[in-house]
Amino acid sequence: MCEERPLSACPAGLPAPRAVVGRPVVLGTVGRGPGGRVGSGISLSNASANCLDDTIESWRLAKGRDNPQGYGWRPEGRRARSCYHHPVSDPSCDISVVFPVFNEVDNLRDLYREVVSVLTELGRPFEMIFCDDGSTDGSLEVLKELATRDERVRVIAFARNYGQTAALDEGFRAASGRIVIPMDADRQNDPADIPRLLRRLEEGYDVVSGWRHQRRDAFWTKTLPSRVANRIVSLVTGVDLHDYGCTLKAYRKSILQDIRLYGEMHRLIPAYVRWAGGTVAEMPVRHRPRTAGRSKYNLGKSVRLVLDLLTVRFLLGYSTKPLYFIGRYGLLACALGTLSMTWTVLKKLIWREPLYTDPFFLAAIFLFLAGFQFLFFGLLAEMNMRIYFETRGKPPYQVKALINFPGKPAPPEASPDATT
Repeated sequence: MCEERPLSACPAGLPAPRAVVGRPVVLGTVGRGPGGRVGSGISLSNASANCLDDTIESWRLAKGRDNPQGYGWRPEGRRARSCYHHPVSDPSCDISVVFPVFNEVDNLRDLYREVVSVLTELGRPFEMIFCDDGSTDGSLEVLKELATRDERVRVIAFARNYGQTAALDEGFRAASGRIVIPMDADRQNDPADIPRLLRRLEEGYDVVSGWRHQRRDAFWTKTLPSRVANRIVSLVTGVDLHDYGCTLKAYRKSILQDIRLYGEMHRLIPAYVRWAGGTVAEMPVRHRPRTAGRSKYNLGKSVRLVLDLLTVRFLLGYSTKPLYFIGRYGLLACALGTLSMTWTVLKKLIWREPLYTDPFFLAAIFLFLAGFQFLFFGLLAEMNMRIYFETRGKPPYQVKALINFPGKPAPPEASPDATT
């Protein structure tokens, strides 16, 4: 059963974690989780969260020699990122299904029954993580009810609406499974496609992306703008997928560890994975018409996706060498300034034209200043990049495997070439 414990209900002698009001709130089990394990999660409420700034320490539910039951929290000595702390990972969990939820009260019960039926037939341990994105129609109450009946249901409740990307990012971070499958909560994605995605993923891919081959949406307001956006994204990123906007995908959890999502960038994860050296596959999935609730899609999302694409293109190509990107424009401006100044000097020497009336003289001054500024900002960006990697202790590259190094893990099995 789902047992909620406010912060003030910590066992005697153990410190209560402090939290930041206005960040997401988790509802889950404290005590015994799936299979009778102790300490599978914690529960916080807004009323019990202390109003503190972001400089507080991060605390995590701990289980150790001085705390054999697993109740209590352990300081980790770093800045807090949310007002709750993710549940202790369940090592036996194999599949985590993540649902971003916003005003889907009429779909949740049927969605739960469908997903449980499909995953139970697989015979593999699973969990369902529902991220309530500030719903106002009673969705959270339904999710609480489901969590009370089934301890495999985890619920994360945001204080207000932050958007689908934030909900998915939080769900990915809270997931315990070896495989993470995001799905829309509007029941347009068919849970029956999950076994097919898993089989394709087990062929060696890091990501299997769904393709709504026969989309059941309005053509002019949804399908056509989505096709145009998908084509643009494929051209810019070099990862040719038919349907970046399909939420139904299968990821290996390891590939999501270092990815943080902003804006509408959850649609661009396959591009990140390919950039990191992973393999991406695409397969057709079923798409059903919406039977309840209202669609949250609008043309503005396609526009925001294109804007996010500019950021992604920069990060994929120049996140470790920003001076190469900015410096080229600085050098170009300086070269044009040199040409302009040369032409101005020639006119002064040959035709005796005064400098102050020559527009090329003013253009040369402007171009030199702009070029020096570009180079200066490029150097600053280079310094920030190096500070970022060095403070995190993370190299600006990724190692796929180590072979014949004593004490190192064995290399993974070879993956097939990425196909789309």
